[in-house]
Amino acid sequence: IDRAIDVLQVIMLKNDRIRPLPTHYYTLISLISKTGDTRKAFGFYKKMRDFGYEPIPQVFTALFNACSKSIYGKEDGFQRATKLIYTMKANNITPTQITFNAMIKTFGCLGQTEIALHLADQSFKLYKPDDKTFANILMAAAGDEKNGFSLAIGVWRIASLCQIKPTLYHYMLLLRVVRCCEIGDISTFYQVLLQTSPFSMQKQLCETLNKDLELNKVNKETICLPSDSYIQELNCLSQNIPNTGDQIQSRSNQTQAELCLIDAVSSSQQDTSVSSTEANRLTVHPPTANSSQVRNNEFPDVLKPGEILLRVLNMHAVQNKYVRLDMLGGVSGFLARMKIDGITPNVAVFGQLFDIVDTLQEEDYLFSMMEELGISPDIDIISHAMLKRTRRMQPEQAKKLVHLMEEKGIQPNIFIFKYLNYIMCKDGDTMRQFLDDLLANELPLTVHLMDGLMRNTHLTLEDKKYILQLMEQQDIHPTTYFLETLHKVLSVTRERIIVQKEKDIHVSDEEKMFSDFNKFMEEWLKRVPLKK
Repeated sequence: IDRAIDVLQVIMLKNDRIRPLPTHYYTLISLISKTGDTRKAFGFYKKMRDFGYEPIPQVFTALFNACSKSIYGKEDGFQRATKLIYTMKANNITPTQITFNAMIKTFGCLGQTEIALHLADQSFKLYKPDDKTFANILMAAAGDEKNGFSLAIGVWRIASLCQIKPTLYHYMLLLRVVRCCEIGDISTFYQVLLQTSPFSMQKQLCETLNKDLELNKVNKETICLPSDSYIQELNCLSQNIPNTGDQIQSRSNQTQAELCLIDAVSSSQQDTSVSSTEANRLTVHPPTANSSQVRNNEFPDVLKPGEILLRVLNMHAVQNKYVRLDMLGGVSGFLARMKIDGITPNVAVFGQLFDIVDTLQEEDYLFSMMEELGISPDIDIISHAMLKRTRRMQPEQAKKLVHLMEEKGIQPNIFIFKYLNYIMCKDGDTMRQFLDDLLANELPLTVHLMDGLMRNTHLTLEDKKYILQLMEQQDIHPTTYFLETLHKVLSVTRERIIVQKEKDIHVSDEEKMFSDFNKFMEEWLKRVPLKK
């Protein structure tokens, strides 16, 4: 990029005195935007305007992309993107669909979900939404940790109504929402389900909802039912709307985009959220239902526009990512949906699923599906599975993953060693056996592994002295972090001896062991230098 800048500023302008063409500026701005350097990108945009050139749509798209990943912070990106919208409005420039997509993505990445959704509304009035539009809206939903799950469900259902086929990228964004975003306000979620249902089902669903509200003695006014005008507007999305793509921007004062670009930014600053009410306590399951009962495949597929959660879902149970995945059909239902859409999951999809699931059965199912699809798990997937099995106190199941790693030829990382240390090293004998097995299998002993063993509370000072001896034999040099662990071990042991003495407990053997370890460590530090 620096070389490209020199070509334009030094060789063309200064040396050869050649007037750059608009294409030169567009190419340079596009390159700079990929780095997120908004100052340089907007600087060359200003120089382009100073030469009297009118920016083409791709220039605005590149500038918004630069704002989405500004290296100067989100506030810088937000201010520049907002100012750019006002500039486009002042010059009567109508964004193309590609530029609209970039705008939606930018404000979504900057955490301005409301603005991103308002811009999506304006885009729908001009262009038929495509898969890129919905991908950017999903990205905006993923940026809203409190309400993102509800937004993503609504977006997906609308995309289904518009007959937009999802891609692998859509599914990965959806999994990101499941992992990171909550469902938000309950009444708002019901409204999303109602408003994104087929027109023919609206009346039936509203009647069902009213009956349930009466049954649960909840004020009907707490849940907003969709208006006829909204329903008609929603269903118009599935009709054919001309798509002008990325053609030259219009300068007509009569276009809708010119009238609402500023509205999209200003109106999003207003508080449009529905306040929490008694509807938040709406319970469809009996009060005794718990999360384990709810996770027993009792959910409908909320991604289908024809489905709604009435009589099925206890909202109080939707509190974690495990249950949110169950609302999408669980692991098997999610993968089955991908298969129906003709999409083969990759290792990244399985990686996100392993991060979400929390039972051994689900993990085994995912491993079997990967085997069926010919996909080899990576070390991150193995680490996730081993951590969860360790936390569930399933040591034998965790050990099976070691055999899987050997079968697939996967090299362990420091996390695997850490979990194995916790599982297998319960005393000095098991620790020695663990280390012997690693050496026998020619697996590397690292300072991170030794640090984990040194922190193991099951081991005595004599066992930890053996660790130092082994490090010297294997030429493993300590780090500053390892030395801190050593001093912490000494400090904890010293404090324990003092407390025992105050209680008149015999500690002569432990004092001798402490003294021997301390002397050995001092000599050891002289022989074994720090890791560079």
